[in-house]
Amino acid sequence: MPNISNQDYHREAGPSVITTTAGVNLTKFNLVVSTVLKAAICLTCQRPVVPPDSIPRHVHEHVSQFQLGEEDVETLTQRFSLGSTVQYPPHPIDPIFGIPLLEEPHFFCDKCQCGFIHLTGIQTHQSSDRCTGATYHKGYGQSISGTNRRIIEVHIDKLKRKSDITVDYDTWFQSGITPARDYSKLPVPIAEDRSNMSSFFYSDGWLEHIKGHTPEQLFDARRPHENDDKHGVTLRQAAHRYLFKIQPDIQDHILFGLLKDIGSMHE
Repeated sequence: MPNISNQDYHREAGPSVITTTAGVNLTKFNLVVSTVLKAAICLTCQRPVVPPDSIPRHVHEHVSQFQLGEEDVETLTQRFSLGSTVQYPPHPIDPIFGIPLLEEPHFFCDKCQCGFIHLTGIQTHQSSDRCTGATYHKGYGQSISGTNRRIIEVHIDKLKRKSDITVDYDTWFQSGITPARDYSKLPVPIAEDRSNMSSFFYSDGWLEHIKGHTPEQLFDARRPHENDDKHGVTLRQAAHRYLFKIQPDIQDHILFGLLKDIGSMHE
């Protein structure tokens, strides 16, 4: 069997990998959960994190700006039966996402499925009291650490080669960026402390007019009329008449420029 390279393969999270659950995006914490191993996997260290109560501390070591709460860990533990160690599969499986492939073929015991890099290693294993196996085969594997380290056999025939696929990285990247809130769809609030408002908003009361409307609605209201808009011409003519009529009132009640400055000096 030939050696392989991790760089040749495009790895994706399959159905046995949990990336989001109970409203928690695990990948934000560089984590996924393997339902096969029944363990959380650190995508930075590329190994399982056990026991589960060590997950918050492990996350903090890599991304200190994020905190994974104990309640979230308890949810993961209960929902996916996370244990104090890794549950090693009893037979060959598809590669575990987040853990690199061993690039050299290994020797695997037909009895217990343990893997060894050298022939002498499996011969020693089968001659000991730990295993009663007598035959073995070669295959590809992954090194999985739990309370101890074990090499499991994996099938790589379903993996996609990078040379055979085209990845739209821009779309893939943007699809992973989901805003926590879409503020364009949230109603505009009125400031609790009116002294924080600009004089334009405060004195003319514009915020009272837009209160309860969303930025999305306000944008639609201020855009230029289009040919297929209903009553567009009529509304424009009414606006022109109002602006023409209100100008004398504005000039009578509001001072501009030098007159405003002189008025301010006498106050």
